[in-house]
Amino acid sequence: MQRRATRRLNTQPATRYLGEPEGTRIADWLNAAGKREEKRRFISLLDHLKGFAIDLRRGVARFVGPDGAMKLNGILSGYSYRLSFVSDPDELFKLAVIPTAPARGNARSVTTEAMMVNLLMFDLWRLGRVDRIRQCQQCGRWLFARLAHHRYCPGTDCARKSNEAKPSFKARRRAYMRRYYAAKLSAGSRSKRSGVRKSK
Repeated sequence: MQRRATRRLNTQPATRYLGEPEGTRIADWLNAAGKREEKRRFISLLDHLKGFAIDLRRGVARFVGPDGAMKLNGILSGYSYRLSFVSDPDELFKLAVIPTAPARGNARSVTTEAMMVNLLMFDLWRLGRVDRIRQCQQCGRWLFARLAHHRYCPGTDCARKSNEAKPSFKARRRAYMRRYYAAKLSAGSRSKRSGVRKSK
């Protein structure tokens, strides 16, 4: 008796990239409208952390050591918050970050959402993926780069548009169109001479 071959569906989940959920939430928050001052502070902290990460990889001592820690702590002193346990129907105890009124002169009040985004960024720092939060080189929107070489928004035409704007692409396209129209015109003139009518 012959067994019938059955086709199995691919039931494996889509590929998950390290830090992708956190990075996507941060990018969505940065792309949302409003909260300019909080975003400006966040981007400043993000740029410092990126520089710190790059210097650590290269072994440069500019940010490494107490001076780098003091610089980052100076930026973080601008945030005022407290940790608190809150009741949650899903969990017995849930830890929440609650912004507080500024206690010191340089501290600023921060929304809960901005504080959570900062904590997500430090999760990315711990995973070594803080440098993956970047702006698209074509449209300027924020994105989380799944791979280190990604520079454009995923699933959009940004990469194609950027490539089409390059002079080398334009030169290749011009040369291709010249050959294409030369072949098309020569084929059209041959059909007229032979009396063959083109079908539509």
